[in-house]
Amino acid sequence: MIRLFKVCTLPLTSFCVLTLSLPASAQLETRSTTSLAHTVCGIATGDFDKDGKQDAALALESNEIQVALGNGDGTFQKPASYPAGDGVNWVATGVLTSSGNVDIVVANQLSNFVSLFLGNGDGTFQRAHSLATPDKPSFVAIDDFNGDGIPDILVIAVKHIVVLLGNGDGTFRTVNTDLTYTVGSAGVGDFNGDGNFDLAVNGDLEGTNALVVLLGNGDGTFRQGANYQFLAPIGLPAVADFRGNGELDLAVPGILAGSVLVLLGNGDGTFGLPESYYVSTFVAGVVVGDFSGDGKPDVVAVDGAPSGVSLLLGNGDGTLQVPTFYPAARDACYAAAADFNGDDLLDVAIADNDATSFITLLNTGVASFSPTKPIAFPDQLVGTVSAPQMVTLTNTGTDALSISSIGTSTPYGVSSTCGKSVAPGASCGINITFSPTSQGTTVGAISIIDGASPKPQLIELSGAGTVVTLSPSSVNFGAQRKRSTSQPHEVQLTNTGTTALNITKMTLHGLDPYDFSDTSNCPSSLSAGASCTITVTFTPLILGPRSSILYVTDGGGGSPQTVSLSGTGTK
Repeated sequence: MIRLFKVCTLPLTSFCVLTLSLPASAQLETRSTTSLAHTVCGIATGDFDKDGKQDAALALESNEIQVALGNGDGTFQKPASYPAGDGVNWVATGVLTSSGNVDIVVANQLSNFVSLFLGNGDGTFQRAHSLATPDKPSFVAIDDFNGDGIPDILVIAVKHIVVLLGNGDGTFRTVNTDLTYTVGSAGVGDFNGDGNFDLAVNGDLEGTNALVVLLGNGDGTFRQGANYQFLAPIGLPAVADFRGNGELDLAVPGILAGSVLVLLGNGDGTFGLPESYYVSTFVAGVVVGDFSGDGKPDVVAVDGAPSGVSLLLGNGDGTLQVPTFYPAARDACYAAAADFNGDDLLDVAIADNDATSFITLLNTGVASFSPTKPIAFPDQLVGTVSAPQMVTLTNTGTDALSISSIGTSTPYGVSSTCGKSVAPGASCGINITFSPTSQGTTVGAISIIDGASPKPQLIELSGAGTVVTLSPSSVNFGAQRKRSTSQPHEVQLTNTGTTALNITKMTLHGLDPYDFSDTSNCPSSLSAGASCTITVTFTPLILGPRSSILYVTDGGGGSPQTVSLSGTGTK
């Protein structure tokens, strides 16, 4: 699915780039996954309960927002839901009243209004207030568009640029700029140096994909500026000073081109020709910030295919380095950047459109880990020790990286070759084992205290203890004539536990479940130490490779157990 005009950048986007005190390197590592009720349509961050920890606001297609309060370590509490208007499709956060509480604004693309949720300052929000717009809104942002020191709400509604000028008490007065063309979203910044906020909007200009500059008049209205046309759709521009010369530039997602386009500003409201940086087959959006701590803006591109993010470090002269890809989510689509664990390292949160969740990727600085995803162990028999899984730690900095400790808790074990320090450019290995003492899933973490961060670096772990074995774990039937049935193969199921095992069902799923069949002599309750037999056969319905998975649902831990089935249909 192509999401035009719905890619995202940092909440409260303006002329500034998030700059934190960081080491001169960066790596993004998946830290946590927070489940949501429905598909995500936007993500923004803010400190909603004034505890110094970054929280998240998610717009969902179920016509609601969900607010997840941060724990300060990159994880989040269970989200709370608030009903919003029809067609929720964008969310922004900011302080709109003199209370100092962070508020939330949502665009409702199926209605002619935006929903305003005033914050109570304790992480909760008041019921939504509907603010009328002249057409269906596709984008909202919060900033001071008339220079009176009071934040306002920018709304893009088809052919209208609407600014709801804030009175500082949660009420607004409306000014409107009418356009002759359709626009979708906007990057905000002072592009011509006159002290007024301007807009860089993506839209459809005379049937072409266009980036249009709208110059601010200082009263919430805008006048036409330069425009730039593209062969393929572009997303929401992110604004940054990539050269450190005081002139704002743009990073624009080339959605279908799979690239990041950088347009350097001339300081007068115009921009130079775009420089293209290929990232992947589909770029859903970009966020900007100083992720490496060298004072130069970097770009994180949200990759839709393959799913994840790509980090493009800035050189400080308007150019970007070759992207480094970090896989995450199944369908990454929206992103926001903030320091989610309070270590002064800029992190990223992305929304997963396919898995109805959002994922936190923490910045580990000069401590580079491989793999970057949490470690998941296969099901392990209770009372046994798994084969080790290894994580490689590399010091990407220019100084020795001190290692104070590397530890974990049962049922996980850890050993390493890292010692007390890792030399610049050197690597060491962290070996992790899983020794379950009981049935069921156990989560854990490796905690690494090092010189790359004032907070422990964490590697998330998960595994399930089981008392069930299936042998063999895979069956390859080889070549088999089309529509003829193979010789049967047997899979032995054994209960290694000390109590009876409840067996609920056996099912075939996967690519070609109808090409395989199964029978068994397994009872619904299998005695401790006993075994039973599952018989599988292969009857290819068509020519070529065929595959399926046998699922055994039981009470032994790690359920369902699986057996991979494969074969090839021949003439």
